[in-house]
Amino acid sequence: MIDRREAVRRISVLVGGALCPSTVAGLMAGCRAPGLGERYEPRTLSRTQLRRVETVAELILPATDTPGASGARVHEYVDMMLSDFFGDAERRHFLGELEHLDEVATSVVGSRFDDASPAERTLVLEALDDEAFPDPAVEPERAAAVRARVAAGEPPFMRTMKELTVTGYYTSEVGQTVELRIPPFGPYLADEPLDRIGRSWA
Repeated sequence: MIDRREAVRRISVLVGGALCPSTVAGLMAGCRAPGLGERYEPRTLSRTQLRRVETVAELILPATDTPGASGARVHEYVDMMLSDFFGDAERRHFLGELEHLDEVATSVVGSRFDDASPAERTLVLEALDDEAFPDPAVEPERAAAVRARVAAGEPPFMRTMKELTVTGYYTSEVGQTVELRIPPFGPYLADEPLDRIGRSWA
């Protein structure tokens, strides 16, 4: 099986950049989304904020033929990460960005985020995604400004939200056993000595 450092590397590829130190700390410490049968009480997010995070996460990783972010309880993982691994300043910044969704939604679709339709919410997240991930080849100045925000510990909302959604999903019971496939022949071992197995694997 892959170790945690390899898991961090692979998830970094999925989210398109290096993970923030707090997310890495959570992964290295073994933080995972709650199991399917566990009851969860939020500690940092209010119930309203928890529902908003659930909505955003589900739009990032929607259900298809496998459960989406909501089915994997990613919103609860986000609250765990905020509570246990984010510093005070990081936590305040994330919560502020979460509330800022209403301003962006009003600007983009003319209503608060929670009052918008699913299609309108998607438009809001697309606008936030464009803010968070400018193409450096097309908009080098904006890309540099985003890098500066990340370095200052104030990343755009969608960078953090995508990062937490992907890490929460693929460390969850659903992500590990339903979305991903368990290798039928056991873990891939690329460095087994030839004299131990007698011949090469196909």
